[in-house]
This record gives sequence, structure tokens and C-alpha cells, in this order.
Amino acid sequence: MKFLADECVDRQIVKAEVVTDALKIHAGELPHAFTVITSVTVRIRRKFF
Repeated sequence: MKFLADECVDRQIVKAEVVTDALKIHAGELPHAFTVITSVTVRIRRKFF
């Protein structure tokens, strides 16, 4: 089970790196992307809390 958990964490880290690279490429659109991410996060928080 620990191996699966580690693999899952590795995948999350890779995803985070890919997202970061994509955001760097679209540096001009960063404020817009940040707004979208924030609004989605707020929506998720409202749903669960």
C-alpha cells in the first residue's frame, strides 16, 4: 500500500509541475488563470464546508 501511496504522490507532483510549466508559458494570462483557480477553489470549499 505504501508503494501505491508514494506513486500517487509522485503523480501529483508531476501534475503540479506540468501545471506550473503551463502557467509559465501563459505568463500573460496568469491573472486570468489565477482568478479561475481561485473561484473554483472557493466553489469547492463552499460545497464541502
